Amino acid sequence: MRREYHPYAIMLAVNAAISLSALFVPLLAKDIGLSLADIGIIGSAYGLASFFSYTIFGKLADLTGKEKEIVCAGLCVGTIFFGMQIYMKDFLSMIVLRAMAGISVGMCTFPLFSYIFGTKDYRQKIGWLAGFGSLGWAMGYLIAGVVGRWREGFMIAGLFFAFGFLTSLGLKSQERTRRLNSSVKEILARNLPLYLSYFLRHTGAYAVWAIFPVFLKEELGTPIFWIGMLDAINTGSQFFIMGTLGRKAGSWNGRKIFRIGLILSTSAFLLYSVVTSYLQLIPVMLMIAGAWSFLYIGALTHLLEKNAGKATSTGLLGSTISLSMVVGPVLGGFVSHVAGMRMTGVLAGILSLGGFVCSRFIK
Repeated sequence: MRREYHPYAIMLAVNAAISLSALFVPLLAKDIGLSLADIGIIGSAYGLASFFSYTIFGKLADLTGKEKEIVCAGLCVGTIFFGMQIYMKDFLSMIVLRAMAGISVGMCTFPLFSYIFGTKDYRQKIGWLAGFGSLGWAMGYLIAGVVGRWREGFMIAGLFFAFGFLTSLGLKSQERTRRLNSSVKEILARNLPLYLSYFLRHTGAYAVWAIFPVFLKEELGTPIFWIGMLDAINTGSQFFIMGTLGRKAGSWNGRKIFRIGLILSTSAFLLYSVVTSYLQLIPVMLMIAGAWSFLYIGALTHLLEKNAGKATSTGLLGSTISLSMVVGPVLGGFVSHVAGMRMTGVLAGILSLGGFVCSRFIK
């Protein structure tokens, strides 16, 4: 494999492991008798751990300029703890091992975006790197649908991280200027409207995704193959949309791209709440794919171009996503318990609209 393709292969492998695990975690939890609220807490443990990891290792990458070494370390840790998910057997073990998985993901994701920033045609590379991440999600979901058993799924997730680690050893070492211009507090204050918009949208999204496999299986009677296929349609479409955005949106500013994603998110989640068949979710998933692509590429482009601390600003974006993973699953579990699983879609639509309002203040 040519060295310039290594970051894409790493991002694909990491996200394949994440999605493969994410699909089986709630199903395993239900099989061992845990409640929807317990599933929400487990999701929050993963989100809280990655929240701190994104910020700490993003700042570390800017302080040291050693993105490659941090990425390699994260992939090594992920190989261990994603593989160890086969030993999850009760509420406590699921919380601990999912939290350790979250830490490893926080170490190797956004330093990789910082690694490629500043190279020739970096906007296109950002688009493709994000796109290969989405392709990894699609691959993980498809494998989950084919495998159909959690033990084998978690073992494959660990192997994906091992592949990523071996590939990362071939990354070119780069002499980076240490980026010490801004503190975490300053970067957070400067980009607060973007982070708040993202938090609102993603809190709603994770309220939906936390119980999504259960909603498909119990409410719509979806076969396990189609549970994986619907997620693969969403994430697989993102690969092409993100790659296209990276090539074609060079003249657009990140803020504009980001706000389009919020509009699409509002519409898609409201439509999600009224479907009566899993086949009706196909166009909804395509719309969500477009929403996430515009949202993610817009945010990354804006943060990387407007901030000296590249890994810190994007790491804070990861922490924002993780914080929504803490709040969203708990909120989704509560709303689904009180008002039904469909109401999580309504909640996500309202929060996305709130994010669009906040995005007006992005500078």
